[in-house]
This record gives sequence, C-alpha cells and structure tokens, in this order.
Amino acid sequence: MENKVLTKLLASALIITLTFANIALLGSLVQEVYAEKVDKVEFNAYLKDSEGNLVKQIEKDVEESLSLVLDVKVDEGYLSSTQISIDESNFRLANEIVKSELIQSVDLDNNIITLSQVEKGQTASLEIKVEAIKDNINNIDKETKLTLQGKFISEQGKKKDVKLTENVNAKFTTSAKAEIEQTLSKVVPFNQEDKKGVIIETVVKTNITNNSVPVKESKLEIQAPVINNEKPQEVKVHSNGTLATNGDNGIGFNEQNYNYNSDENKLEITVSNNENEQGKVNYVQNSKDEYVVTYIYSEDVANTITANKVNIEQNATLTLQTYTNQEIKQENAKQVFEINGASGKLVSTQIGLNTNKISKGYIYNQPEKETEYTQYYITDIAYVGLVDEVKIVVDEDKLVDEKNEILNIQGATYFKQTKIEQSNFENILGQDGEIVI
Repeated sequence: MENKVLTKLLASALIITLTFANIALLGSLVQEVYAEKVDKVEFNAYLKDSEGNLVKQIEKDVEESLSLVLDVKVDEGYLSSTQISIDESNFRLANEIVKSELIQSVDLDNNIITLSQVEKGQTASLEIKVEAIKDNINNIDKETKLTLQGKFISEQGKKKDVKLTENVNAKFTTSAKAEIEQTLSKVVPFNQEDKKGVIIETVVKTNITNNSVPVKESKLEIQAPVINNEKPQEVKVHSNGTLATNGDNGIGFNEQNYNYNSDENKLEITVSNNENEQGKVNYVQNSKDEYVVTYIYSEDVANTITANKVNIEQNATLTLQTYTNQEIKQENAKQVFEINGASGKLVSTQIGLNTNKISKGYIYNQPEKETEYTQYYITDIAYVGLVDEVKIVVDEDKLVDEKNEILNIQGATYFKQTKIEQSNFENILGQDGEIVI
C-alpha cells in the first residue's frame, strides 16, 4: 500500500514538474518572440525635391538648399534617449536648424540629432536643413546612412535597445559659371645697353562662381595682344596664388604651368588640383586664381606706345574641369586696354602687416616684454632679365597712438627673423643668387 501511494506521489510530482517546465519554457519563447519583434517603432528618411515630393534619391545643385525629412513613429509604449546620426554622408547638418519641441539637442560637429521622448501613437516628423560637403571628391554622388538609436519601453515597462537604419542618396552638381577678370597693371619702356623695348603687364583673375565646387583642373588660354602687327618677343607668367583651384598661395606655380606658342600667339596656363590619400582636395572659398602676365615687345612697339595713344586687345578663354564631372567654360572674354604712355615701374614693392593695431593689454601680457608682429614686403619685378639686384631699404618703424600722434621712441622695434620662400628666391634670382641682410 505504501509503495502504491509513493508511486502515485512520484507520478504527480513528475507531472507537475513537467507541466511547470513547459509553462516556463513557453514564457521564455513568448519573451524571445517579443524581443525580436520590437517593430512597434518605425523610422523613415527621405530627401525633399523642389516640388515637395519625398524621395530616396535626388540630384541637386550644390548651392541650393537641401531638406532631409525624418519620421519616427511609435505604435505602442514609448521611445526615449533617441539619437539620429548622419553617417558616411556627402552632406551635413546646416546651422539653420529650426527649433522644435521634438528636438532635444543638435550636435553640429558630429551630425547627431537627439529627440525628445516619442509617445505611443505619436509620429515625430522633422524637416532638417542640410548642406553639401564639398572638399571630398568622393562626396559628389554618395549614399548616406542614417542611424536611429534609442530605448523602447513597452506598456509593460520592459526596455529594449532599438537600432534602425535608413539610406538616401544625393548627387550634387553645379550651375556655376567660369569668371575672368582682366586688368592692365604696367607699361614700362626700357633702354638698357643692347636691350630696348617695352614691358606690358596684365593681371588675370579667374574663378568659378562662389567657388561652389572643387575644381579638378583649370586651363586659361590667352590670345596675346598684337601691336603694330607685332607679337610679343617673350612672355612670362607668375602667380600671386591659385587659391580657387588648389589652395596654393603661388609658391607651387612655375614654368611647367604655362606655355607660350609664338606661332599661334597663344598662352596656355594649366593648374591641377590633385586629391590626397583621404580623397580630399584643397581650395579656398571666396577666392580667385591670380596670374601676372608679362609681355616683352620690340623697340618699335615701345616707340609707338610712347608717341601715341594705343588700344590693345587681350582675349581669354577659361575651361574648368570640376569634381562634379562637369566642364564649365567662359570663351572669348575680350578686354581692350587703353595705353597712353608709360605707367608703373619695373620694380615695385608693397608693405603689409599681419595686424594694424596692438592693444596695451596684449603688450603687457607678453612674457618676455616683447611683442612680435609680422611685416610683409611684396616685390614685383616686371622682367628679371633687366634687373641685376633688388635693394629694399627699411626706415625705422614709427609708433602711432590711438590719437594718431607719432610717439617719440627710438629703437623700439628690430628685426628678429627674415624669411623668403625658396621657390620665389630661385625663380627670381636663380640657383646662384644671394641675399644680403
């Protein structure tokens, strides 16, 4: 009898244990299914076209405003600690983010938007202004990844990390134009021993409108002026900077960048902008390339110009290859210069400062009781072949107070260091040139 009772009890315990185990297993399965199906949160991203349509792909002028539309919807529970990041993109958040109760904060440096809490049944819809990233050639046509990360809290109070991604694609183009500006800077007749003639110097500035996109290569073609049916005997070019094309201040420009074909009377100037290992290129916003073109003409032309008023014509064509795979061109930009005798000097110098004011507080805070400032001496030599030496004589600096009165202080300043760019030195003075200070 006892054995029968024991057997029944063991059987009951086994049945109960198996039943509880099945119930516990069922609970685990329910929890697992619930965890995998946190699809109570929807995330969508679009770009808005000019007609207001929401699209996944768009082709847009790089200077036009671009809107990114983000939709976050919660069907049940709520979403907190939510961030949307713009990753691997060819655009970034613009400064003109509209204030909204839906937005908690914006990190412009890292392209991250932090949302306020999104409640059950709510759709957080944001229209965000973005702008093109222009200095990387890989950004012209690129798919952008947008990532939403946050914490989903169910109606039962269970928490779950949420990570959703969306992709959009923006291809940037430009409607910008090539621009050319031409001026006459010098007319200098010369008569030195067996060298007689006239130097005519023009300055040509070029750029793409607003420097809207990086330039891969700029090519400037100039039809040189013909005077009295004579072409120039020699043509020289130096650059004061190719900032608009490649961000260079002129140091990298040399004779390899230009060629004068005397048969066609055509000057060609070519400057490239090569990418670095990161795919980035250099150029400076709101800048221009500047070329100084020096023509040397014969003695007959010099006599004509000295005795008469003469009009000469310079014709320029600018072709820009951009990193948006476009060719932008301005053709046959004609400029007529009126020459009425000599103007300018064979050698001219400009002096500049890195600052025009120094405050007393700044002076007093210098640890060595010395205040450094930089003076720039820019010397323009129209034709190096006519110059044996260049001498720059600097008078003693004069200090002026806030009332524009000259202070009676002698020996207040001195030269601490003198620098000259090696490439400029060699271009002007050659390998055997020297500087005496």
